[in-house]
Amino acid sequence: MKLEFSNVNSFLGKMFLIFKNNHLVESGFGKLSAKTVNKRFSDTEIRYSNCNQYKTELEEYFSGKRKKFNFDYVLDGTLFQKRVWRVTTSIEYGNTASYQDIAKIMGNFNSARAVGNALNRNALPIVVPCHRVIRSDGSLGGFGSGNDIKKKLLNFEICYQG
Repeated sequence: MKLEFSNVNSFLGKMFLIFKNNHLVESGFGKLSAKTVNKRFSDTEIRYSNCNQYKTELEEYFSGKRKKFNFDYVLDGTLFQKRVWRVTTSIEYGNTASYQDIAKIMGNFNSARAVGNALNRNALPIVVPCHRVIRSDGSLGGFGSGNDIKKKLLNFEICYQG
């Protein structure tokens, strides 16, 4: 298996990217090093990658110039999780939907909590914009990278929505 990683600058600090066989499979906030990646993915060929298209598109997003991504990525999860993530990618830049809204779209009105659990397992924040999913009462709900980052991302998108 070929595993690569890279780091991208954002207004929120460093963001890491992990690629498996030339596809983005994980991202998150913080900086990764080869040593850290080695600990998480043992028995794997690991190398730093420039991954220009991914970095360019994410940097454009973080500068307010890009609202959708064109690069390829792979999501690893259950069928339910993948359905939740697919619906989440349809939430327009600068807008929000509730966990309940997503449950209704999926045809299961009582699965809002399961939707939240699926979003908690989202390995590609920003790309699968789980920060755009809030509670029905308008409060933030949870976010794997912390609600401070979620709030900053939502405010950022509202500023650049036009």
